Amino acid sequence: CLNGNQLGALLTDFVLAKCTMATRSRGYVAETLVTTPLIAAIAHGYGVQVIDNLPVGFKHIGAAMDEHPQQSLLFGAEESLGYLAGGYCRDKDASVGALFVAE
Repeated sequence: CLNGNQLGALLTDFVLAKCTMATRSRGYVAETLVTTPLIAAIAHGYGVQVIDNLPVGFKHIGAAMDEHPQQSLLFGAEESLGYLAGGYCRDKDASVGALFVAE
């Protein structure tokens, strides 16, 4: 059984591996203070910017999206099994995580 941080790390790698280099260079990964630093390490390994100083609460990942409109959120994660990819919504979405796991 995987915890939220372990699954978030696997999904971060999955999402970034699917992105082209051009897409990765225009995007970022976001995580809150309670999220494992492994996610940031994975993102840095792909050359992706990381916003990892966000307060606890997934709403802060949504706020980061508003603060960085010139860039694209590639993946957002919090240890509480909250995941988000793309800019379709500003809150965690269990469907996103479930679909990526299934894929």
